[in-house]
Amino acid sequence: MSDTTTGLREWARGNYAIVAATEMLIRGFDGRFARRGYEWIKSDGDRYWVDFDELFVEATGGAYSGGETRFLLAAASIGGVNNPVSLYDVVEMGGEQLDLFLAALSYSAGSPAHPWPGA
Repeated sequence: MSDTTTGLREWARGNYAIVAATEMLIRGFDGRFARRGYEWIKSDGDRYWVDFDELFVEATGGAYSGGETRFLLAAASIGGVNNPVSLYDVVEMGGEQLDLFLAALSYSAGSPAHPWPGA
């Protein structure tokens, strides 16, 4: 596990929605979107956090595939960005990304009814 992943999990702890959205980034697409180098992964040298507003802006910029964009927008929405996400787009994710979204949605509501994929 990377320092970034550990730091993000420490930062998110205590807020179900933030934990859920952060776990989506850590677990989806082999953790690619939870790595340093993305504009939404922030650090002050001692800690890491996700800027979900920046994630939303970057996700809508057209640099990602349709599936990646849908996934990132869903994570941003769970993380607190006040922009609606189309449920049609969410179900279009399919596969592992849809499973991660469903687990994150369940977790953010305070219920582990839908287990994290691979857990």
